[in-house]
Amino acid sequence: MRLLDRLIQWTSVVCRVGVRLGGAMAVLICFVIAFDVVARKAVGVAIVGVDEISGFILAFSCSWGCALALLHRAHVRIETIQLVLPQRMCAILDMVALILIGAFVATVGWFAANVLNMSIDMGSDADMLDFPIWIPQAAWVAGFLIFVVLAVLLLLRSVMAFFAGDLATLHALIGSRSAIEEVEYEKQQVMLYREGPQ
Repeated sequence: MRLLDRLIQWTSVVCRVGVRLGGAMAVLICFVIAFDVVARKAVGVAIVGVDEISGFILAFSCSWGCALALLHRAHVRIETIQLVLPQRMCAILDMVALILIGAFVATVGWFAANVLNMSIDMGSDADMLDFPIWIPQAAWVAGFLIFVVLAVLLLLRSVMAFFAGDLATLHALIGSRSAIEEVEYEKQQVMLYREGPQ
């Protein structure tokens, strides 16, 4: 259990680094796009490839953001049935949901990896910019990979918790957040924001 907990923690650190990098690049490209719009209107000069770079950043941020959402149990779920079911049955449904979303992202990641392999084999470059397109595609595929790794680790840890009768840990790992948990999570985020980086 300790090994799995450490692996989940290390994977979550990698995931947070990727998401922060994606967020920083998204903010930066917003300024570049704003400058491009002003420059185009003012002096008739455009920055080549801004729209293409923004597409790469969006793809990167989405794949890594999905992994972070899994870590924080932020994916949307309809838990109407779970409100009337016993706790053990809810735990089983949570594990089934994790398997399904993990399988879906693994399938998407498989096809994304095939696109990456084709780009490498053909030596493809970006449409407007003269650099290999496999570089941003590799970062995009890495986000799907980290999601699948995290899903497998969370599933293994959840199964162990289920058979140990530790349904509270299982819920904390993969269960839907209740309204109270949502409020507490938001409070923690506000406190972390106020404290700033340590």
